[in-house]
Amino acid sequence: MRVRSVDSVRRVLSFLILTFLALWPLGAAQGPDTTGLADQLRDAEKIIKSEDARTSVRSARRALDRAAELSEKGDRTGADSELQNARVTLEKTEPLMRDESKDALSAIREVRDALAPPLAVTNQGVQTAAGLHVVTFDTLQGTVTVNLPDDMAAGDTISGTVIAEAKGATPEDVKRNQGSLSGVVVEMEDQKTAASDPGGRGNWSVPDSAVTAIPMILKDRQGRTIGKVDVPVAKVATSKPSAFQLPSGGQTGRPVTISGPFDGDFATSSVKLAGKAVDVLAESPRKLIARSPTGSVGVATLEVAKQGYTTQCEYRNLSVSLSAPKLNLKSGEKTTMTIKVDGADGMKQNVPLSVVNLSPSVVRIDSGDKQTIDVDPRTLSNGSWTASRGLTGVMPGGFNITASIAPGGMPPAECSKVATGNPPPSDQVAHMTPPAVPGIEPMPANPTEEETRGRFRVTLTGFLVNHQTFDMVLERDGRGDEVYAMVNWAELAPTNRILGALRRRQSVNYGDTSGRPGPITLITGLDHLPPFWTIKAGSASRETGGLVTGDHYPAPFDHPGDPMGARPMDRGRFIPMVLWEGELRQGGRSPNAVVLLPTIWENDNITLMLNAWNRQVDTWIRHFAANSARYVRGTTPRTLIDQSETVLTWMPERNDYDRPVGTEGDTWNPLAADPFPATFRPAVMLLTFTSAQTASESTTNSSTMRRGAVDVRYRDGHNYGDGDYTMFLLVERLPDS
Repeated sequence: MRVRSVDSVRRVLSFLILTFLALWPLGAAQGPDTTGLADQLRDAEKIIKSEDARTSVRSARRALDRAAELSEKGDRTGADSELQNARVTLEKTEPLMRDESKDALSAIREVRDALAPPLAVTNQGVQTAAGLHVVTFDTLQGTVTVNLPDDMAAGDTISGTVIAEAKGATPEDVKRNQGSLSGVVVEMEDQKTAASDPGGRGNWSVPDSAVTAIPMILKDRQGRTIGKVDVPVAKVATSKPSAFQLPSGGQTGRPVTISGPFDGDFATSSVKLAGKAVDVLAESPRKLIARSPTGSVGVATLEVAKQGYTTQCEYRNLSVSLSAPKLNLKSGEKTTMTIKVDGADGMKQNVPLSVVNLSPSVVRIDSGDKQTIDVDPRTLSNGSWTASRGLTGVMPGGFNITASIAPGGMPPAECSKVATGNPPPSDQVAHMTPPAVPGIEPMPANPTEEETRGRFRVTLTGFLVNHQTFDMVLERDGRGDEVYAMVNWAELAPTNRILGALRRRQSVNYGDTSGRPGPITLITGLDHLPPFWTIKAGSASRETGGLVTGDHYPAPFDHPGDPMGARPMDRGRFIPMVLWEGELRQGGRSPNAVVLLPTIWENDNITLMLNAWNRQVDTWIRHFAANSARYVRGTTPRTLIDQSETVLTWMPERNDYDRPVGTEGDTWNPLAADPFPATFRPAVMLLTFTSAQTASESTTNSSTMRRGAVDVRYRDGHNYGDGDYTMFLLVERLPDS
């Protein structure tokens, strides 16, 4: 016991020393140089002719002077407020300077931009659908979206679009935030494209060395890396078509794919519908992806031109809309959703429409939360097709339901007009289709085996602090532990592929509600991002909570729900939290499975390790899916929970950051010559129909002996202290709809 005590003291002292080393060099980082900026405005005042503009600049300069005084007194909040006032004043000054010199206007803009709040990525990822890899970087000021072709391969030249969309409660906020986003740059292998470039168009060359993925990096106007997402790359390119193949139709506002002998540069491509230009989103050497326009519904001529070669075909543009009399239902309350399709007049065949409920924890759709409905042109009324489905509320809150033309629902067009010009070379030899690799392609599902299906739900019902973690030394984020739960998951097909997109869900924070999520007053280098919510949990403080050893959430006999005033965007993020809900099938033509990785994270409001986790876990799930058909078809057994594989490997850059409980390896040590990385082995739950049915009936997967309960336990490695948490999951079979 004495040795253990000495080790604990030594570990605490080491952490304190390393923390001091980490914080000491940052003492000079106090934000913008207010004195220098004020001097710059003072010089601008001398050359400005307009009295109104000069008065406005003087007002901004005085706000900077007040900010400097408040900062010296330690009032960071007051100083930040004055800096904001100065920036807003300068934004209002610019329209007053139409007749002023370029030097004066440039000085005003430089000071304004220097006062802009720093960009920080709060969420990032990539989703693949409708022929596109869509990369998103979400910041407090807005979202940067990059559209890339989903068939990009090593050696390809590709083009795509970069779109910066500002957030804001008022037009002034949107304009201000758009200015902050205007300087961002996305970079792939040192090839840069800015959202402010004409049309937001970017051209990139995928290096020959790319194997499975290539990083897409987001940088701010100062050139600092603030986001990074690994974009999938095909190992070998598919063959390039020898002629253009146009679809017979599409859906307004949605991407539409045109295959053909392209060159990857959509600056030399043209797409028109009814004679009007159509927005092109991305292009590879084998296809072009455009956005089907919203202003034209029905049949029109679609024209594609590339390097003097033109193809024209008849194209049907369908408009799909959803409506309901009530958009916020109480539990058990019912309403009717109407699905309407316009533009189908004269259509000769059925078109499948996919309806998906993205909020199953909030509302249910009669006949299932995922269903395909045939749009039958024989049932049109006044030129429109309509259908209705009943909705039943599960819990109060806004819900999200989508309706879209199912993939492959619009066959290739039979063009009545002959193509003109000479097509670009197809380059068939350079892009050979790879031969089949024995053992990689799975055997098809057995359609003669009787299909069994059922709906299941996995819920995080709570957690237990077996031992609290080693938290920030100063506990600026609150007493004891502050944690949040997360799940990453994907649905698996019997063909070694992922069905739909990779998904994740993160809970709100739980712990001490008095913790300070904002910037540390004296050290701006450790700015923390504010959480959406912190829910009181734990017994460190009777008034405000804080998780310590022995605490449960929820407390025994407590049945928490969504708190009063919870925002609609936070619905579904409170514990008890639904991690996954859906249908599982075995046998027949379309068996499936779901892989889930539930984790619990110690929150320090710094997302460096979290961002690395989201990148690496997505890559791991893709690799897992590539050899998962044996599990989906049931030919290879697998335990319900497996915790043997390292999914996250990351080199710490500081001492305080969000991290999963269960982290192993080395902490940050600036004195180590050759440090080891931090690693994490998550619990991986694989649910097939059989394993989910068995788990829902079992009482042996949890210390609680509750039917359907499953315990997931995480223990920190030696260097990270004695953190030890148990997550309580519940697997349920739901009534058949």
